[in-house]
Amino acid sequence: KFEFSIERPRHKKYGDWSTNAALIAAPLIKKNPMDIAQAIEKNIDDTKGFLDKVQIAPPGFINMFFKKDWYYQVIERIEDLDEKFGELDIGKGQKVLLEYVSANPVGPLHLGHGRWAAVGDTLANVLRKASYDLKTEFYVNNYGLQIEIFTASVKAAAMEKLGRKVQWPENAYRGKYIHSIAGSLLYHYGPEIIEQEDELRNKAYMTELEEIKATLKKAKVSFDNYFEESTLHENKNIEDIISSLLKKKEAYKKDEALWLNTSKHGDEKDRVLVRSNNESTYFAADIAYHQNKLERGFDKLINIWGADHHGYVARVRAAIIALGEDPKKLEIILGQLVNLKKGSKPVKMSKRTGELITLDDLIDEVGVDALRYTFLTKSTDTTLDFDIDLVKEQSDKNPVYYVQYAHARICSILKFAKEKRSKYKGVKDVNLKLLKEEGEIDLIKVLEEFEEIVEKIALNLTPHLLTTYANKLATSFHYFYSKIRVISEDNNLSQARLALLNTAHITLRNVLSLLGVSAPEKM
Repeated sequence: KFEFSIERPRHKKYGDWSTNAALIAAPLIKKNPMDIAQAIEKNIDDTKGFLDKVQIAPPGFINMFFKKDWYYQVIERIEDLDEKFGELDIGKGQKVLLEYVSANPVGPLHLGHGRWAAVGDTLANVLRKASYDLKTEFYVNNYGLQIEIFTASVKAAAMEKLGRKVQWPENAYRGKYIHSIAGSLLYHYGPEIIEQEDELRNKAYMTELEEIKATLKKAKVSFDNYFEESTLHENKNIEDIISSLLKKKEAYKKDEALWLNTSKHGDEKDRVLVRSNNESTYFAADIAYHQNKLERGFDKLINIWGADHHGYVARVRAAIIALGEDPKKLEIILGQLVNLKKGSKPVKMSKRTGELITLDDLIDEVGVDALRYTFLTKSTDTTLDFDIDLVKEQSDKNPVYYVQYAHARICSILKFAKEKRSKYKGVKDVNLKLLKEEGEIDLIKVLEEFEEIVEKIALNLTPHLLTTYANKLATSFHYFYSKIRVISEDNNLSQARLALLNTAHITLRNVLSLLGVSAPEKM
């Protein structure tokens, strides 16, 4: 047995599909790859008669060309499936937990959070389309030093509003939102809330968390569950996990602290679980959280983290092994930064200085469609430049406008046909063999790729491929429309072309739906 690839060649002259099977097999069976390729060609099973020809190309590639009848049945299948086109069974109901955004509830969401919200939500849509039993989760870091600084900042702002002397904490959060939260708490609970430390902490972070949820809703992102870190402490989950690791001899004491032997499982060094002052670390809480995820019966865990978590990956994988679990159950997507620009000028922000462009602000300025689509135009491992001026531009330079305009144009043509009494009547009454032009066949070929794109994204966790495909489909349609007249005196030909456009409409609408982007019928 050996693995080989079957791919769509970049150039038409190499066929509709090409395989390197002969080249891979040659060194294994010690034969000339050209001879192997010829042997494979003679044994290709084409019982349905869709193959037009097979060409052998040096040094041993097998290039396959399909008859047009193959592509005609693509149109029939897409129209039959309609909204279900793109649904796959590769997930087979596997239980998956996707955790993303998970911003500390100490301030408004920023651009990085926005990128991971768009990436996570779109990935969730695709995984569900591919038949995974998926749940989404937001991990709320409502415990520890940042929450204490945040609470002290809100308290200082409240005291300032009451005209009292204020000692702002070091590294205090100073944004306008802090004063807004303070004012809201004073209004609803009175000045006495300042002296109720636990109540103030809970009310303050819950107020900010509700603002975060409102922003996410605005970005068309929702979660199945919000999991609070504080529950791990309240339920003694961290103590229990530390006790378990000690029993397994995965943890040990040194220098009055408790360490996890992560270096044994691939990390560069061992990590502290409990400091010498007897306080557990964030890492200990993260281990307890991942144990909790696994105990809930998920087969796969997917985490989307920012670039600053790069050094955290190995230690969490090591912790999974220390827990006695398969590290392959954990998939981590690391994302790079977002640079905000306005034309050629960079826009800077800082959460603690109060000078910030929030995700809310950006949605208000460019719209949710432009925001989500732009955040998905690059692979997560690539820094993304978000140009406010470009995404507001109504031209082909703006990717989301270019794709949405293609959908609107298709809808306009279908509506025009109806008004001209050339209304499309369904593929069953259409002679698809009239579709012979290069632009027609090329468009069908692109439409057929959609299910492959869904599969690639589901297996490789690469949702940016959706915008790449959307752009390719829009380009193929625009080329088709520039070269071919859809409505003509030949009603049979018009119906065939309308059938093609209807499947383009279905596919582009389904793509935009997965992206969480609207599919306008007019622009």
